Amino acid sequence: MYSFSKVLSRNLHGRCKMRVSWAFKLYYSKTIELELSKRVVHVH
Repeated sequence: MYSFSKVLSRNLHGRCKMRVSWAFKLYYSKTIELELSKRVVHVH
């Protein structure tokens, strides 16, 4: 039972990490898009 809960918690932690990194990537890409669009507008 202990090992099962250990594996479960590890799996949950991994999922959380994955989700956080995914959200961060999404936010990062959006920020880059915003910066690029700003620069393009500035250049034009």
